[in-house]
Amino acid sequence: MEDRKLVRFTRFDTIDDIEVTKALFFELEKFAKENGKEGIHGPWGFNDTDREGLLTSGYDEDGSYATIYNHPYYNEHLIKMGYEKESGWIESEIVFPAKGEPNYDRYVKLGSYVKKKFNLTELCEKYSMRQIVKKYGDSFFDCYNEAYKDLDMFVEIKDEAKKQVLDQFAVMINKEFFSVLVDESDKVVAFFVMLPSFGKIIKKHGGRMTLPFILELSKYLKKPDVIELMLIAVRPEFLKKGYSAGCISRIMENLAKNKIKKVVSMPTLESNTAVRAQWNALESKETKTRQTYIKKF
Repeated sequence: MEDRKLVRFTRFDTIDDIEVTKALFFELEKFAKENGKEGIHGPWGFNDTDREGLLTSGYDEDGSYATIYNHPYYNEHLIKMGYEKESGWIESEIVFPAKGEPNYDRYVKLGSYVKKKFNLTELCEKYSMRQIVKKYGDSFFDCYNEAYKDLDMFVEIKDEAKKQVLDQFAVMINKEFFSVLVDESDKVVAFFVMLPSFGKIIKKHGGRMTLPFILELSKYLKKPDVIELMLIAVRPEFLKKGYSAGCISRIMENLAKNKIKKVVSMPTLESNTAVRAQWNALESKETKTRQTYIKKF
């Protein structure tokens, strides 16, 4: 990550009154100046699995567990205070093909070929989630850190942060929509993480962790109707070799088996053209945009 003298803010909440927002950010800017910083930027998370960027379009779309929702006035207030766009993300709705459709056969055949050619093993077909986490957790995060290290404001996930990420997401994973590939040296070289989209359930229960919520969520996690694409990672030295197809093919087969066609991608940086290009062959549409803001003194 570029070493810049900036204060990073991660979340803020305010009523629709520009004077209130000005008062809030006045204190933040004062803190930054008193500590010799050159500006402020955000909202950035504590690491790249955290919630980042304010929503700038798609306010009428369903929210998700892993992103920030905000009203339009948040952006309007920041712009009026002199904050400018820093990084931008795009979220899309992707239609995955059913079994027998041309793109389905193409991805499944390519994935099978790649795994055989490079002698890759799919962990999700051999181990339980608990076994994968215990044996390959460190290698998983090594793969993640290498794959994402050159993206905007990347923060490496290490030490205690690894456990926090696993605690936050692992329990939500349905293994049918998860893929982890290892090479001959038993090193994680690529993975895809998809989660059932349960934002509607959270909204229905008002975000309260009640017994009815837990029961409904448990049932939905086993048989979802919409999936959220959370993370894609391939170690840099294996890019353009089709490793991602090895992951996609497995998940695509399970999506078809469960009759799920709608997949919603989580925010993808505008600059991350490699990941966005994964879906060029599939029907997709942009549904939301979000961005971070920066103000220099």
